[in-house]
Amino acid sequence: MSLEVASSSLLSLPSNSQIPASTETTYTIILTNNTSSTITDQRLLTFTFDYFDTLESGSQFNKDIKTLAGDSNPPTTATENTSIKAIKVVNTLPNNVQTIDVSASKNGWIKAYFDNGTIYLYTILPKIILNKSSNYLFNALTKVIEIDTKNFDTSKVTNMIYMFSGCSSLTSLDLSKFDTSKVTNMYGMFEGCSKLKTIYASNKFNTSQVSDSNYMFSYCTSLVGGNGTTYNSSYTDKTYARIDSSSTPGYFTSKS
Repeated sequence: MSLEVASSSLLSLPSNSQIPASTETTYTIILTNNTSSTITDQRLLTFTFDYFDTLESGSQFNKDIKTLAGDSNPPTTATENTSIKAIKVVNTLPNNVQTIDVSASKNGWIKAYFDNGTIYLYTILPKIILNKSSNYLFNALTKVIEIDTKNFDTSKVTNMIYMFSGCSSLTSLDLSKFDTSKVTNMYGMFEGCSKLKTIYASNKFNTSQVSDSNYMFSYCTSLVGGNGTTYNSSYTDKTYARIDSSSTPGYFTSKS
């Protein structure tokens, strides 16, 4: 007895240039149980592939977007950038723009370009998987006032050191889709975000695995939790990295 492929809708995955617009494709394969040329059993197997890609490391991304924004010297993660005002995710790519491939695989599925103060992340994928090492991702973007995080998947991230540090013009940040269950290091994550008043989060913002959260909220003097808890310099580690309530003070606001 042997199993043979009797028919299929597709037997090979598309190349990078042939990614379906929906980014989700179903492949159907019919396997025939063939004994002495007599069909005794037929089984229909259906597989669904969900396409995704991972962003490059946080430190490399930080340097790449600063380069796109016109930093004349090779920037470092500590280089303060005053040109970038916003980070947005889009699914269309204009003609004749300078891009940098910011995917970890360097296959062109995630590209960044800069236009009129905004870094655009272009992808047709339904989500962008953040790199395991997402430290310094947006560090020292001193004039950024908007960071679009709604397409970010953080479920694989372990390192968020200085992720938003130095974003001193940012007033609100929506992290309601952040899953931080694997993160072990949040050192200085929001340090120096002096105008940041509101951080939206959910119960998926989990710090149970975090072993180092020193200076996580240092100098975030404008922070106010959803129940009115204000910044307290005695609590700058992960202690208040939770949704603010009457029974458990915190710096986060639940997003309904």
